[in-house]
Amino acid sequence: MYISLIIPVFNAELYLSECLDSIYEQITDEIEIIIVNDGSVDSSCFIIDKFLKKLSDDLKANVIYVEQENKGVSAARNLAIELASGDYIAFLDADDTLESNFFKKIIPQIKFYHPDIIQFNFNYLSCKKIKSGLILKDSIQENSFDFLLKIFNFNSWYPWARVYNKELFSNNLFPVGYTFEDPAVVPFLFIKAKNTLILSDCLYNYRENLSSITRSTEKHKIHKNLISLDYLLSIYCSQDNILFKVCFIHFFRIYLDYCFMNGGVNGLKDGWKKYGDHYFKISKNHKHLIKNKAGRLFIFIRYFSFFSYFIMKASSKIITFLKNSIR
Repeated sequence: MYISLIIPVFNAELYLSECLDSIYEQITDEIEIIIVNDGSVDSSCFIIDKFLKKLSDDLKANVIYVEQENKGVSAARNLAIELASGDYIAFLDADDTLESNFFKKIIPQIKFYHPDIIQFNFNYLSCKKIKSGLILKDSIQENSFDFLLKIFNFNSWYPWARVYNKELFSNNLFPVGYTFEDPAVVPFLFIKAKNTLILSDCLYNYRENLSSITRSTEKHKIHKNLISLDYLLSIYCSQDNILFKVCFIHFFRIYLDYCFMNGGVNGLKDGWKKYGDHYFKISKNHKHLIKNKAGRLFIFIRYFSFFSYFIMKASSKIITFLKNSIR
């Protein structure tokens, strides 16, 4: 068994059939499918049952289906990781799909290179537009500091955008009860990994969820996101590896956004007061690590204190306007 594909499901009836159909003809003896129904109250369970009935008896042995009360995507993924018997772990969200050549492309690479991580590109399902900011040729890369600095500045921590050696998840499971759970785990997997295989192929189709909790404007969800980002920043602050300074700068800006949404200017001041000193230490000693334009601008305007938040917002609107004008 080479790959265990983990599919967490929660109220995914709109797109779940399409998701499961994308893997139906790809299942072989080298592939294990683990579906975790995380307390769905819609018709997801019936869609899963219909999928299971389509499978031959031989293929059913390669599919694990478990149900649990609603505990969140982190708990669902963690349970599946514990159940997985594959040497490698892959993830598929229930509203996304895999390309038809996903496993045909991945498994030979595993057999030949035995990499710790395989990173690939993906499409937006809405427009089939390649989503990639990390332009690297197909290659096997040692996880050197320079390579990891590119990964960390890219700041794309979707767990489904890669396949992982299962051993990387030892002591690196997803935090339960928080949003922004992916950047609390995936960076640590890269630090732990010895090498990464880069594939330029688009092997995954991502459906952007505009109603996800991290995009919600509901007060209680904003508050939960704020708590989760506070938890995430506290993790980054405690790390000795300076690469996490890059993560901190990126998510501190997002944290300030939620501070303002949650408490207005006073909330923004409180957020700045809590992490401002750590931010200034980075801007003084480690600003050379920040390679992306938004991060470098954020470092440059640090002396404006919490007002830098408004400068960043205004700059973003101006840049968007100019891009649209050029088009």
